[in-house]
Amino acid sequence: MGELALLDGKPRICTTKAITRCHFITMSKPDFQKALEEIDKKDTFNKVNFIKKVPLFAKLTRTYLGKLTRHFEFWDCSRDCVLFREGDIAEKVYIVKEGKFIVTKRIIHKSKQTENLQDILDDPQRACKLNNKFFSKNTVKKIDKHTIAEVGPYNLLGEEDVMERVNAPGDKKPHGKVGEVTNPNQVYKSSVKCISEKATLMVIKKADFLKLQQQSTTWSFLETMVDNKNSKVEQVIKFGNKAKK
Repeated sequence: MGELALLDGKPRICTTKAITRCHFITMSKPDFQKALEEIDKKDTFNKVNFIKKVPLFAKLTRTYLGKLTRHFEFWDCSRDCVLFREGDIAEKVYIVKEGKFIVTKRIIHKSKQTENLQDILDDPQRACKLNNKFFSKNTVKKIDKHTIAEVGPYNLLGEEDVMERVNAPGDKKPHGKVGEVTNPNQVYKSSVKCISEKATLMVIKKADFLKLQQQSTTWSFLETMVDNKNSKVEQVIKFGNKAKK
């Protein structure tokens, strides 16, 4: 008890009185602050050791990672927990520390269905409702959910969706037209769900993650990662559409 006043640096907001015989272990303010610093150092040390194993951050210095990890927080979740759904606003990037997640995407299959002319002629009332468009073709849509990947420790989730990339003439794999923003609405383009009993993630907000742009080598590596991910998604969609034909 009494730690809040030391943490906030403010006067105590309540009075505490013993109502039975008690024994206490006390700690002075300097010792309490020193203990907190040691805990913070240990926490930062463990975070840096983990994040250093993530390929994206492998070449960054421990000093820089120590500052970066202050923007991370730990999240725990269990089986069937949904991190985000396709179409949600992309606000965070996730790094899997423990557990396993499945990444899925909705794929729309379109097929054309032609009206049966004889059936319509046999039913004038129906023909009237269709405004005599006997030869029109109706597009039928079917939405399937496809698995893009299963993701485990040391992998990122959602990083490609928080990036506002603009296609340039020199891009090797431009996704869209030159000069076009790759994700103008800044939404997640897939859904992610936990498939292990328990999982732990390190989570960072979009604004803090985008500060990596200051590290040119790391950012270039990230863009390559995103290109590879997008290529894989395109292959899944292409394969899925072919399978339906």
